[in-house]
Amino acid sequence: MTNLAVSTITKTLTKQIIIKLMKITQFRKNEDTIALSVMDLDILVNIAFGASLIVVAIVIVTFIHVKHEPTRKFSIKLDKIIAKEALVPASIMFLTYLAFCAINAFLIVYAEGRGIKGNVGLYMTVYAVTLFVSRPLVGKLKDKFGFVRVVSANVIVCIVVFFIFSVATNLGTLLIAGVIMGFGFGACQPAINALALQSVPEDKRGAASSTNYIGMDLGSLFGASLAGIVAEHFGYVAMWRIMTIPFFCALVVIFLFRKRITASEACYAKDGE
Repeated sequence: MTNLAVSTITKTLTKQIIIKLMKITQFRKNEDTIALSVMDLDILVNIAFGASLIVVAIVIVTFIHVKHEPTRKFSIKLDKIIAKEALVPASIMFLTYLAFCAINAFLIVYAEGRGIKGNVGLYMTVYAVTLFVSRPLVGKLKDKFGFVRVVSANVIVCIVVFFIFSVATNLGTLLIAGVIMGFGFGACQPAINALALQSVPEDKRGAASSTNYIGMDLGSLFGASLAGIVAEHFGYVAMWRIMTIPFFCALVVIFLFRKRITASEACYAKDGE
């Protein structure tokens, strides 16, 4: 049974359990029964489903036993948190997330404003399903053609998707954009993670990973706010087009540091032989 099927069954069972609990507990206020809307119920289902996955993950982790041999004394220093060698991939991650967060923050609101009918949330489902295909495929392409070529193409795909958002008038267009985005942002993210680890010696991979995720978190922190400011002043259609600027900046970073990136990949491949 596939993970998608298990996820669907689990969500269905969770929804049925919540409905039963609602009937049993009979929520009342001022003698009137509080009826949860479909949206409220979906939120409860997602929270319950997410919580159940966390519990399952905790249980699985308890069965993982990895022998750890400390190579150095524990200390909290800046060079243990941030690896300067990984600043380039972290910068690319920051810029791509700066733009990408506009989707999570404003896609549904934008669709409602455009009068797009249907469940816009299906965009994320289509996007997630596409990742199962795109990530292994793009990973092999990266190994063959290198980070610079493949990730540059992925970022260009992201730019195209944002322009598709700006002209979308129906749900079908958004779902097509979700498929394309799965081959864009969704595929380049693991490649950036890999580059960060390839940029440092083995004993600094923890710091490299930390540096990369700091870039991701900063992009997430400022991305939605920036997109909101742009939307407030110029409207949502213009927002999608203006928010392609971080993607263009990411392309500039890749171009400027292409030799360093290629050298990191070559050095990592040589060490692996």
